[in-house]
Amino acid sequence: MEPVKETKMLKKTTKKKETKRVYAIIRCRNAGVHCGEVVERRGIEVTLAKSRRLWYWKVAGRLSFLCGLATNGPAPESKIGIELPEITLLDACEIIPCSAVAEEAFRQAKTYERK
Repeated sequence: MEPVKETKMLKKTTKKKETKRVYAIIRCRNAGVHCGEVVERRGIEVTLAKSRRLWYWKVAGRLSFLCGLATNGPAPESKIGIELPEITLLDACEIIPCSAVAEEAFRQAKTYERK
């Protein structure tokens, strides 16, 4: 009988490709307006990471409405809530991807605190 040869088990390694999540503004029918990284969407249910609620907003620059907000970001007088690690919104009716400029402006925006 021949001796058994030692063989190395080769591990198949598959690196999980990390994709950047889309940073977007989500308008809901009942839950208001939020911004954050879209983790998942199932019908009208959207899960966001690093989410912030927009209580009151003005658009930076000369644009208006949510499309202006997604393009230019919020003006300093906007009222934006604290960042939550994750939130699931159950009634999304609009998802607007943000520009890099708007994303950075939202991430750097001062957190609104009641006086």
